[in-house]
Amino acid sequence: MKVAIIHNYMDNIGGAEKVALTLADELNADILTTNINYNAIKNMGFSNIKIKSIGKVPINAPWRQQKAAFLFRFKKLPKYDLYIIDGDWAMSAAVNNKPNL
Repeated sequence: MKVAIIHNYMDNIGGAEKVALTLADELNADILTTNINYNAIKNMGFSNIKIKSIGKVPINAPWRQQKAAFLFRFKKLPKYDLYIIDGDWAMSAAVNNKPNL
């Protein structure tokens, strides 16, 4: 089964990002996100996970959240058997990407 985890941003690594990375590692899933800090992810030992950016978002609010919600809502995401939505702004991806959790 091909699984994708849709997460807001992977540029500031905190608890939510660690959960998404651990989940992707355990489920052999890809992560679809916006901004990515590859060095931080590699330093945490998750270099084996395939992380794909769907586009860049600004650093500052409120444009960061608005652009992320827009990208997840209207960007054509790759086809997967299941989408796990992990993040408040990524929630807008649920409209066009099914089945989702």
